[in-house]
This record gives sequence, structure tokens and C-alpha cells, in this order.
Amino acid sequence: MIPIVDDSFAGFSAMLAGYRQFYLLAEAVRSGIVDAVEAGSDTPAALADCLNLQPDETGRFVDLLCTLGLLQQRDDRLGLSPFSQRFLSRASTENQRNTLLFEPLLIENWRQVGTILQQGQGALTQPQPQDAYHKRLELFQASMAEAASVRSAELWHALAPLLPPQGIIMDIGAGEGAYLRAFLQRYPDWQGIACDLPDVCVRIMCQDLPGKLTVLPCNILDQQEFSACTAAHHGTAGLVLLSNLLHCYGPQENGALLEQAAGMLTPDGLLVVHDFFRDANLYGALYDLHMLVNTWNGRCYSSIDTSALLQEVGLTHTRLIKLPSHSWAVLASRSQVALHRDEL
Repeated sequence: MIPIVDDSFAGFSAMLAGYRQFYLLAEAVRSGIVDAVEAGSDTPAALADCLNLQPDETGRFVDLLCTLGLLQQRDDRLGLSPFSQRFLSRASTENQRNTLLFEPLLIENWRQVGTILQQGQGALTQPQPQDAYHKRLELFQASMAEAASVRSAELWHALAPLLPPQGIIMDIGAGEGAYLRAFLQRYPDWQGIACDLPDVCVRIMCQDLPGKLTVLPCNILDQQEFSACTAAHHGTAGLVLLSNLLHCYGPQENGALLEQAAGMLTPDGLLVVHDFFRDANLYGALYDLHMLVNTWNGRCYSSIDTSALLQEVGLTHTRLIKLPSHSWAVLASRSQVALHRDEL
């Protein structure tokens, strides 16, 4: 993302053409070029031959991939750059290929920002047939799991000095459980509980789960259902995580959600709101517009507003942690000591 820092035409041109890099990135994967290079097709001619592409056009496209840093060329032989090895290679544990497939679905709504400005948020949110809903949900969950492979490592590394050696972690809106699996791998003496919608929990249970991870199907927007779930775990969790969740809902929904979540904490437990914040950086600010066009009433909150919401539900002490990949974490607890164990 390119913030406006001056009135240069170069800056305008870079913002104007930003979409081109996404389509270049997506086509490098969709066309099979990344896979073919990794499999050993190390010249443009070899790529064109094995993928049934036009030789001249493929050569020009490959040159651009090298210029952008997706491929690298040594001794006239092509290979994947470190960037592509990490994010585009099928063999990488951090590959983001499902994210590239999901993004075009979101772009369709971005093209209709004017409709939102004229008709209001939620105008583009329409019921979907069950088969379309499940396909979109599957791609969404896979995309979120890919991002979590990177962001979870950042989050748990940052929180390491604050965590006791054992306890219970409750992940509300756990998705496919990527954050919990990463956490339990790092902290095997903890127990994990994944809370999400029943059809999402089915996806978690289809995986090879760590022995200390259990699943709690629940609709967190159903107050009666969620209250029953939280009551069963009242005062037991040393850590409650809400990652990329608050931005999906409005203030009233989040107030009720945080009140229930706070009730699950031990007296010195930590509640972690890991999200994008509109006062954090350009990514967070743009993510607010992303919520505006793609959700019924979601939005990105400021870190100050989030801290205020947490204090309203009795978590009087808060702390902000900034993470490398655009996201931040707002921590809250009834215990000031719990937020500053790293300083003791």
C-alpha cells in the first residue's frame, strides 16, 4: 500500500496502477508458471512448452516476474525467489495460494463502493444458496488459515513473556484452529478450546487435532446459546483470544461478545483482541472500507475505542502490542500485573 506523502505524479501513478501487481501475482500462480519453475522448467521456452503458452508473450511475462522479484534468473536459468518460495510454493507451510483465489471475490464488491455510499452498508450483502455459501466459506476459511500461519507466529512470539507455563486458552471465532494449533505447539502444557459455528467446527474436527485441543460449536451471536457456553467455562481461561473477529460486527454486538468473553477469564487472565485497527496504519484504515463493502455492519475500530470497550466490561487494564504484519493486539485484564509480567 502506498500512502499519499506528497503531490508528485509518480505517487499518483503508483496508486493508480496498484491493482496490476495483484493480477500479475495471481496469474503467475493460476497459469502454473510458479509450479512449473519449481518443478524444473527453468527457461521461458520450457515454460511455454510445458504449459502450452505463447513463447514470445511468456518471455515478456517472465521478464516482468523477474523484475518484480517473484522469479530470479541466474546463469540464464529461472528459479523461485525467496518471496515466492515462502508465499507461493505449494511446499511452503506459509503459502498463500487460497488467499489469491479468494481475493477476486472481494474485488467484485470493491467495484461497488458507490452503491454503499448511496444506499448504506449492507446493500451488497445478499443471502446465498447453500452450495454457494459453503464454497465461499471453504475458500474463506482456507484463506484465513494461510494468513494465520504467519500472523499466529508473530502474535505468540510477542505474548511469550506474559504467559504462565500452563492454563486454558479459549479461541472465540477459531476458524480452522490455526492460532490454537500454533499456540499448543509452542506451549504443550496448555489446553485449547476452539469456539466457532457448527459448520466451521466440523472443518476443525476433520483435521489431525492436538490431544489438548477440544471443539466447542456455538453461534456467538445467539445470546442464549453463547451465554450457556460461557457459563460452562466461567472463570477458567487464562487466555481468551478474539482474532480478526471484532471487525465483523457492530459496537452493540461486540459489547455483548466481550462481556461474555470477559466472564471466562481467571482473575489474572488475559483477553487478547488481535485485529486490524484504523488508527494503526494504512492497511488498517483500508480494511475498514473492506468491512464497509463486504459485511452487514462490520468495521475496523481504533485501538482507543477497543480499549474503551474492554474497560466497559470490567477489564480495567489494557496494553497495546504492535505486530510486524499490519495487525496489532489490544490486551486486557483485571490484573495490571498480568499485562506487565515481562517487566518484573
